[in-house]
Amino acid sequence: MKITIKDIQEISFQFALTAVNLRTKLDPDSNNYILGEFMKSATAIGMHANMIKENSSPKVLFNAAQSALKPLKACDYWLKLIEQGKLIDKKEIKKVRTPLDKILEMLEGKSEEVKGQTRIGFGS
Repeated sequence: MKITIKDIQEISFQFALTAVNLRTKLDPDSNNYILGEFMKSATAIGMHANMIKENSSPKVLFNAAQSALKPLKACDYWLKLIEQGKLIDKKEIKKVRTPLDKILEMLEGKSEEVKGQTRIGFGS
């Protein structure tokens, strides 16, 4: 199944909503730094994904996918801290971890697909 930019945008938006809902599960008086960084990264993924245009050149697509991967990997880091610090229960973590892993797989796949296109001469 071919992954489209629209697929990435939709799942990124849904992930941001899930992250916002997760925020309500954490104690607002503790771990504010971790929570703030997690939320910043979680919402940045969708922001970067929404800036990608379907008809962009391969080079533009590759750069956009790379830009979206940065907050995605940061989000992964903060989620690991939340998880290993046992700040919320495993059931809630799974609600966030599953779409996060899917977005990571999609963006890395799209990035490699586009990288291959630029390597063989499409776009400049």
